Amino acid sequence: MQHQEEFEPIEGTLGGVFGSGKDDVKRHLVPPDLEQTDDELWCEYLDKIDVDSRLRRRNSPAMAAATSGNRDDVAAWSAMKHFNTDRAVREIWYLPQGSPPNDLRFLELDDPLTGSESNIEAIDFGLQIEGAAFRRLMADITSEQLEEIKKNPNRLPSGWFLDSNVLERRGA
Repeated sequence: MQHQEEFEPIEGTLGGVFGSGKDDVKRHLVPPDLEQTDDELWCEYLDKIDVDSRLRRRNSPAMAAATSGNRDDVAAWSAMKHFNTDRAVREIWYLPQGSPPNDLRFLELDDPLTGSESNIEAIDFGLQIEGAAFRRLMADITSEQLEEIKKNPNRLPSGWFLDSNVLERRGA
């Protein structure tokens, strides 16, 4: 049974390829292939991730403040809070070894960071928790800088020691 007379052809081309709903979801969740994606499309993808990330943070329950004055508890709380505010940070290394009791020393692995490859400098961000004052010292580093630090710990700020207190984003 032919029903061609019921349809009229429309000039032009189809703007996209249709697939299953599962394919459409996958297309929006899987990063595009870097080798086959131009800069504009890649930036659009990153912008979408940023918008979705902000929406997710806005809709997530507020993180309770650290209530004890215990340095390690405050450091863990501070690191998790920072993971929630800076989506570029992949790992945070908490370095208490050899530090004064009120210092929270962090190395933040932040690969999009561009900066001096030779100097690793910590910035002091004061922190008050339940009347206890802490110096929150943060140094942003790249993966390459971390590998260099592992080979030569002298690249760390004076008095800092690399130990194994690593917090990863997935654990945040």
